[in-house]
Amino acid sequence: MIRIKNAVLHILDRDAGMPVISKEPLELRVEMKEYLCNHLEKFMDSGSIKEGHFIEVAEEFLQVNEDNFMETSARLAGNFYSFMEEEANVPDSDLIYVYFEFAGKMHMAMLKYNYKSAYVHDVEYDGAIIRNRLVKQIRIIANEKQSADEGYIVNLEEMNVQLIEKKVEINGKKENYISDHILNVAAELPLKDQHRIIEDTCNKIIQKQVSDPVSGYFKVADAVRKSVDGEEKVIDVQRFVGEVELMPDLAQELSLTLKAKGIKNEVKMNAAIEKKVAKSRKIITEEGIEITIPENCNVEEMLDFKTNTDGTTNITIKGIGEYRAR
Repeated sequence: MIRIKNAVLHILDRDAGMPVISKEPLELRVEMKEYLCNHLEKFMDSGSIKEGHFIEVAEEFLQVNEDNFMETSARLAGNFYSFMEEEANVPDSDLIYVYFEFAGKMHMAMLKYNYKSAYVHDVEYDGAIIRNRLVKQIRIIANEKQSADEGYIVNLEEMNVQLIEKKVEINGKKENYISDHILNVAAELPLKDQHRIIEDTCNKIIQKQVSDPVSGYFKVADAVRKSVDGEEKVIDVQRFVGEVELMPDLAQELSLTLKAKGIKNEVKMNAAIEKKVAKSRKIITEEGIEITIPENCNVEEMLDFKTNTDGTTNITIKGIGEYRAR
């Protein structure tokens, strides 16, 4: 459960000529707390989130507490704006800094809302004449059902970092500017990319062992599910390699390839990844016929694939008790 202690909005708009630093915190009424909690939860549950650790911890995070939070946030926002002045490709934005407790530990978050354009209505009164217009607003940020564009959360006790960032061009090269330049953090790949690498790499290697690519795909998906440690919310990569049941040389090739691509022995999961792992799977033929495989079904026990001499494939559904049309 998230318990918000304090929050403040700072505005980083180059048109203002300077960072607009608030001297007062946000009023933490029920509606505002719900907004911030929703966005923090969406942030932590995003598949785009990266896990990282400080190469060198900034003094602000070592010393921040509830009493000096406002001063600390102002200094961090000022540093961010100074970097923006040097790098034109970093978008203008509103920054919301949040000091909060989660899982019994204090955290500090920076939620970054890049500006978007939208139209709102405006009513003009000219005597008895009413004139309705559409007016373009150019500094729109996310509503309560959306999420922050970028940002970070620092666990102030363990000093680890979770972040979401977009690459921008710096000196002619696309870079992770928040982790590399703002925070000085060594970050892993986003969780969704780590899971994609595991599945894509294994799908390529397993084709050397199985004749049918579809059955190989489902074997990989089943192996991912079986290798999840439910309590720790991680995928045990070595267990995954074992669950795929590759020949010894291919199993070794898979382990070495995953390691070379930066995949560690354990890959964390959050709500977005859990949903992806648990989802049902489908077979879709070129004629448009769909077979949906429920998440808990063993594909090898349920289906039989037979390749014909003409290159087509017969798919047999085995052991059907009841069936109906819908």
